[in-house]
Amino acid sequence: KVSFTWRHWAVFSGEFEGNQGTGETINMTGFGVVLLNDDMKAKRIDIYFDPTSFLNVLRGKAICRDGIDRGVAFGESIAGGLDAAARMMAAIESDDDED
Repeated sequence: KVSFTWRHWAVFSGEFEGNQGTGETINMTGFGVVLLNDDMKAKRIDIYFDPTSFLNVLRGKAICRDGIDRGVAFGESIAGGLDAAARMMAAIESDDDED
């Protein structure tokens, strides 16, 4: 298995659900786990993220923290805390037992 964190960003200059962007950069982060086969090729990729804050900015329900690095890739806690992360990892491990 290989695990990694990731970051996606976009400049919000268009319109989303009636909310007009002002050119701010919106970030979303998460993590992933890749299950490799014997040839070291990806057999399965599981991606975990919480899009709530990203979507709330797009909808105009939250202020963008433009330029402030945040999220799992920057050391913030995983949505749901360590218990949620443990449940996700346990699910991955139980899937491995079936392979």
